[in-house]
Amino acid sequence: MSYTKHTEITGIEAPLRIDASADGKWLAVTSFDKKLRLYDAATFELAKTVHLATSFPNILKFTTDSSRLVAGGKSTSVFDLSPSPKDGLPTLKKLASFAKVKQDPQNCIPDHDGRHLWTVGGELYAPSDHFIRKWDMETGELKEKWPLKDRTDGIDISHNGLWLVISQNYGNVKMFELATGNLMWDHGSGRSSAQSVAFSNDDNIVYMGMSSLLGGPAEIYAIRSATGELIQPMLALPFEKYSVNQVTVMKSGNLLLSLFFQREDKSMVLIVDPVSGNIVWQSDKYERWNGRHAVSADEKYIYCTWKKPDKVLIFKISGE
Repeated sequence: MSYTKHTEITGIEAPLRIDASADGKWLAVTSFDKKLRLYDAATFELAKTVHLATSFPNILKFTTDSSRLVAGGKSTSVFDLSPSPKDGLPTLKKLASFAKVKQDPQNCIPDHDGRHLWTVGGELYAPSDHFIRKWDMETGELKEKWPLKDRTDGIDISHNGLWLVISQNYGNVKMFELATGNLMWDHGSGRSSAQSVAFSNDDNIVYMGMSSLLGGPAEIYAIRSATGELIQPMLALPFEKYSVNQVTVMKSGNLLLSLFFQREDKSMVLIVDPVSGNIVWQSDKYERWNGRHAVSADEKYIYCTWKKPDKVLIFKISGE
């Protein structure tokens, strides 16, 4: 599997988060200019723009049925993707809004049935606002609030819908029972930061992307879901002092990774076989990449946010 640079989307001021709808129709981007932009995934033309009432819109997710889009930050809303009778484009009508939180959330994920949205985040300054929050996506009501002791950047829900896993600033990964909030296990890596976390396709493994800005190679930890046991050896990538900003598990089981080296403002995206450790594909190194990505439902396209110059870089699978 190999990808080549296909095209790019410009006219976005500092793109921040990106997501692709499961039905393959839409690509959404939030940015530091407080805007949500919706693009046609076939033509990459801008379809709609909505102003968001928040400075750092880190929250951006389509529901699994592609009927709604959640976007925002301290203030977050649910938007309707039903087609307008006038032009056939999504209305982006606001269906619900969540109560404003004290500190910026860093990530989110909806339930598989689209009833609830789970958010995590917080900052490193006091007063702390470190919680896992469960929101009702129909009413905007806060349903549950689980306390944490640190900023949290990564979150995922298992494919079987039973577990929720998070990754935290000081390298901890925690797994909870989704129905009860009971902590199943807490794995401390001893590293500086766990930026991203994702379940394997069979839910047996949790993959965690680690920051290596203080030295050593970029690493992927693999943890057994049932026990929290670290699987040895860890996957060390041949990139010194890079941070793994995002991990996505592809249909093949390979890992799509975004890497960022802050000291040199260099970034890349690559696909790795987690069993052999072999790099299946690697992009060129680019300057000032934000380090966030999305992949189309058919995995023909990989979308990456890029800053200075501000754009979305789009890769297409080779030979198609």
